[in-house]
Amino acid sequence: NDLVRAQSQLEKAIRKLSGNEKKSVANNQLGIILWNLDKHDQAIESFGESCRLVESLSGANLNLGIALYYAGQSEQAEIEFTKILNEEPDNSVARFFLGLVHLQENDWKGASQEITKGLRADPNDAAGQNALALAELHLNRNSDVAVKRLKQLVAAHPDYAPAVYNLAVIHDQWLRNPGAALGWYKQYLQKAGENGAQSE
Repeated sequence: NDLVRAQSQLEKAIRKLSGNEKKSVANNQLGIILWNLDKHDQAIESFGESCRLVESLSGANLNLGIALYYAGQSEQAEIEFTKILNEEPDNSVARFFLGLVHLQENDWKGASQEITKGLRADPNDAAGQNALALAELHLNRNSDVAVKRLKQLVAAHPDYAPAVYNLAVIHDQWLRNPGAALGWYKQYLQKAGENGAQSE
């Protein structure tokens, strides 16, 4: 496997490298490889080491936050995203992920605020629009607004399956309209099958 060879070569190179800057870059690259090999704990260690080796923020900080988020370590992820946003307030990726952390915590207001800020920098981000629809649905308890936002998202991004899935769930669980829900579920299965997509 090419990734396993790359992992081995980078680990050897890191031991021989001098200078924190070079070691930081190599550790970040190693973290990406480890993540792709599903070695998530080791990837988090490599991203963390990359961050520790340099004082300034780097891509490793964002990678570390994202890895922590997906590993279920929301509190640590929130610390990383906040650290990034303190120095780079327009970092839309960190904003979106901080919003997702708030979603996990059922902090609908915090999620809505962070995702809205992220969308100011990247208004066409489908995942951000999708997450905002869910945050506002729970915050305002208004399914009509969420359905409208998600339908606009589906019109703008017809291949974005998670929005279709969320329309199905809203029609099923919020609006108690099983006929409409079934139609959206069928569309979701078709789109997800075509694109290998998953719900978000």
